[in-house]
Amino acid sequence: MKKAKILVVDDDPHIVEAISYRLREKDYEVLTAGDGMEALEILAGDHPHVMILDLKLPRLGGMDVLAKIKEKGEQVPVVIITAHDSVQIVVEAMKSGASDFITKPLDMEYLFQVLEKILQKRDLARNSEYLAAIISEEKDRLKMIGNNKEMQRIMEMARKVADSRSTVLILGESGTGKEILARTIHHMSPRARKPLVTVNCVALKEELLESELFGHEKGAFTSAYKTRKGRIELADAGTLFLDEIGDVPQSFQAKFLRVLQEGCFEKLGSNIPISVDIRVIAATNKDLKKAIEEGRFREDLYFRLNVVTLILPPLRDRKDDIPAFVDYFIEKYNVDTKKNVEGVEANAMDSLIAYPWHGNVRELENAIERAIVLRGDGKLQLEDFPPEIVEESMVSPKQKTGTFQEAVADFKSQTIREALAKSGGNQTKAAEILGLSYPYFCRLIKNLRIH
Repeated sequence: MKKAKILVVDDDPHIVEAISYRLREKDYEVLTAGDGMEALEILAGDHPHVMILDLKLPRLGGMDVLAKIKEKGEQVPVVIITAHDSVQIVVEAMKSGASDFITKPLDMEYLFQVLEKILQKRDLARNSEYLAAIISEEKDRLKMIGNNKEMQRIMEMARKVADSRSTVLILGESGTGKEILARTIHHMSPRARKPLVTVNCVALKEELLESELFGHEKGAFTSAYKTRKGRIELADAGTLFLDEIGDVPQSFQAKFLRVLQEGCFEKLGSNIPISVDIRVIAATNKDLKKAIEEGRFREDLYFRLNVVTLILPPLRDRKDDIPAFVDYFIEKYNVDTKKNVEGVEANAMDSLIAYPWHGNVRELENAIERAIVLRGDGKLQLEDFPPEIVEESMVSPKQKTGTFQEAVADFKSQTIREALAKSGGNQTKAAEILGLSYPYFCRLIKNLRIH
């Protein structure tokens, strides 16, 4: 494996050739540019680990390149090379963000020392980030697992599959923790020190999805001003997590199937295959078998994704975990909001356990954060929680059968109809009149069959 990718920028081809030859001898991967503009294009598309930059360049000088790198927020270390042994120039370059400098004629052994020092510093930073990610992941895992037997079984399966490179399909309702489980699998895997690249397929428009995933060559389409790596290539040797895979268009499904089958793809505007070694984890809240029957999802892609399937249960089916989640979120948001909440009153906890949580763990987290902000200290009361939770608590489980439940439904239906009449049929305004959240109001309308 190559040590690192080095970009050499100099307008003298003899110097570029000489430096490149010696770098390749040391097993570095070398990119080259003859001017500042070309250097910035390569930086954006190929993401070198270090740039060796001459200060005197055509089109865009070295100092201007440093300014552009700083402006764009790029993190690449830059080693300045200059024929001028001038303290002032070196000071200006270092102030502009250069990591080190070396003067011409070049002492290659010294240059190697500088590069090794920079790369060692990078590795230390990456290790720190990795350890921080592991600590964060442990906290997230606590948030997911709880004491529920089904979740314990799923986590045991996740541990087993993490050691392989098998594709994993995670199914579950929105808010059940699919992305957290994907991150957990990655961090438990041999690829943990490599990238975990996440793509929310719903957040990307259809015309942008292929460019974002596969990358593109300069000029591939109207706004493709420079070559760009896609998320698949950035995930090489690591893990690619595709969230909401059930919503991708069929044109993309066919192309991504090839990535799974052959481990290669082409950038938009190119016919050169690029090979990658990626582990794919996909997730969706959709019924993929139904989507296949309706012709919206390819059966062959489904079988490629469905090597190991993990199905996350909704929160309403793991109520024994709710108290642990509540404690976790109280601790988290006490820190975030600088409050001092000490727990939850017994009747409020009973209501939290009884509530159906259609938004799952995410909805519970939002409810706890809201309650902490409103209460500030002491114990959380039932009235600190959203109105729909309070309303649900007013009907006990024993009362939810027979004629009483019918009477409650009639009362709800009549109240909603009156609010809709007052709002002129505007559901948003009607929800505000009743002090209910809009999503909960819509669910009531659907459940009560109000047209």
